[in-house]
Amino acid sequence: MKIAILGAGLSGIKLANELSKKRNNVHVFEKSRGIGGRLAHKKLPWGNIDFGAQYFTARDERFKTQVKSWLNLGVVDVWQFEPQNVIDGRLSRSSDSKIRYVGTPNMNSITHSLSGDFKIHFEKKVDSISRKKNKWKLLINNSESAEDFDWIISSLPAEQSRHIFLDSSIIKHIPREIHLPCWAVALATRGRVDFDIQGVFGDDQIAWVSRQSSKPSWKKQAGYDDIWMVHFSSKWSELNESAPSEIIVSEAMSWLMKIFKNHIEKDLILANSKLHFWRYAQIYDSEQKYRSIVDKDEGIAQIGAWLSG
Repeated sequence: MKIAILGAGLSGIKLANELSKKRNNVHVFEKSRGIGGRLAHKKLPWGNIDFGAQYFTARDERFKTQVKSWLNLGVVDVWQFEPQNVIDGRLSRSSDSKIRYVGTPNMNSITHSLSGDFKIHFEKKVDSISRKKNKWKLLINNSESAEDFDWIISSLPAEQSRHIFLDSSIIKHIPREIHLPCWAVALATRGRVDFDIQGVFGDDQIAWVSRQSSKPSWKKQAGYDDIWMVHFSSKWSELNESAPSEIIVSEAMSWLMKIFKNHIEKDLILANSKLHFWRYAQIYDSEQKYRSIVDKDEGIAQIGAWLSG
């Protein structure tokens, strides 16, 4: 069968990998220039940054088996640290003992490891689909087309899939709004911070901070001592979506200085920064579980992280 998969994040690439093993003709359409989705990694002149998910955990036994395979292949490694919590504006060591894994050398190494006999079309945004004589046609970048697909499977966020699947049989099962946003800010700093501070669960303003320069396989570059990835809370990000970049960076630095004040010798100096606004970062109700949405007769389906929490 000829199958189109929309989105080259982890779920889309994993599905392409599995379907290509069954000798299907699989095509992945990705609007950006690389794979990984929210496992995004950016190569900057001053450092390589994981901008999305900072780590992952494994609970399901099937996924634990997959992680064991990745460990054996060197695709992932254990990030060994004890996280901190912010309580009343001060750091307190967490009792959280979860095993945390990271992709090596980068988070998107996980998706790169899932290669297979399938084609990835980069910078190809699917705008709409149509069906004729039991075959699907894709309109891409408002001008191009790709035709004769037996199946179309979207791994995109619900909000993006709704625009594409507007006239499909499964549209009634796809929620209009399910995601919350997140400002992500990478900060390269000079100055000494206590080494045991590697991951911090924050407060109402900043939800999480990673010391990326403490991750396994990290290669330090000249010009800074640490790189921090700051993920602002969904509520703060929503209220400040249109704030100037210099304000976002200033808020991130001020927060670090305030929370780290008893763990630094002197004020941190900002060497470099980079921002990214994740419009579809987390789902509103993390307890809500949706199942994958499939219409076998039409040859159309929806998968993705939001369908399983």
